[in-house]
Amino acid sequence: MKARTPVIPRQGTNLFLFAWALLFAIEGRAASLVCSFSDEQGKALRNVEVQIEVSGSTQPVYQRSDKNGEAIFRGLKPGGYELRAQLKDHVPLRWEVTVAEDQKLALTLMTQKRFEALDQEAGQAINNRDFTKAQEILEKLLAAYPGDAVLHDNLGRAYAGQLQEEKALAEAEKAARLDPSYAGSKQTIEAFILRARGDKALGNREFGVAAELFGRLTKLDPKNADGYYGMALAYGHMENYKQALAAINSALALDPQNNAYLKVKEILQKGAGVQ
Repeated sequence: MKARTPVIPRQGTNLFLFAWALLFAIEGRAASLVCSFSDEQGKALRNVEVQIEVSGSTQPVYQRSDKNGEAIFRGLKPGGYELRAQLKDHVPLRWEVTVAEDQKLALTLMTQKRFEALDQEAGQAINNRDFTKAQEILEKLLAAYPGDAVLHDNLGRAYAGQLQEEKALAEAEKAARLDPSYAGSKQTIEAFILRARGDKALGNREFGVAAELFGRLTKLDPKNADGYYGMALAYGHMENYKQALAAINSALALDPQNNAYLKVKEILQKGAGVQ
C-alpha cells in the first residue's frame, strides 16, 4: 500500500503564522521607561538631567526629572540602552538597561562628598585587610553606581582577600569590560588571591605551602614587595635562612624604609649567625 504524503494541518499553519505576527508585533511595540531618582534617604531629586541612547547610537534623548524625581521616556523601541544622569554636587550615574516592556527604575544619586567618604573608607579597609568591611561598603556603592569600573576592581580585591575567588575574578572581568584601562585587573586580583592564600598558609603554619604561594606571587608580580616578605617569613620559620635573607633583601630593594621588613631582616640575620 502506497504511503500517503503527510499533510500539515491548517491549524498548525495558522499557529505558525500567528507566532511570526506576534513576534513582529512585540518587536515593533513601543515601551516607556520611568526613571525615579532619590537620595540615600529616599527623598525625590528634582532637575536631574537624564539622557538615554541605544547602545552604539549617537542620537541621545534627553529628559529632566520632575518634582517627584521622575524622568519619563516614551515610545522606546525594545533593545539595549545606556542611561546617564547628573545633578549638581552629585556623582554622575551611568546605567545599562534593557527595555522590553514598560518599566520603572528606582535610582539613587549620592552627593560627591558622601561618595568620596565611603570610597576612601573602603580603600582604607582594604589596606587594613578588613575585607569584609570593604565588601559591605563597595556593594552599597555599586548598588547605586553599577557602571563604575573602579568600584568593581576594588570589590574584586575585597573578595580576593576573603578567598572568594570566583566572585573576585568576575568583578575583575566587569571592571575590564566597563573600562579598557582595567584590562590588567584580572592579574591584580590573581595576585591578591595568592597573597591571601599565602597569609592563610602562614597562619596555619604550613610554611612550605606559604613559600610556594608567595613565590608564585613574585613571579606573577615581580614588584610586589609583600610577596618577597611572605617568602622571607615562610623560609625563616623553616630555618632556611639563605633563601629567607634573599627574599627579604628583594623586599627591601622595593621598599627600603619599611620597618617591618627591616625588623625581619635583623631577626633572620641573628638566626643565620650573620653579624
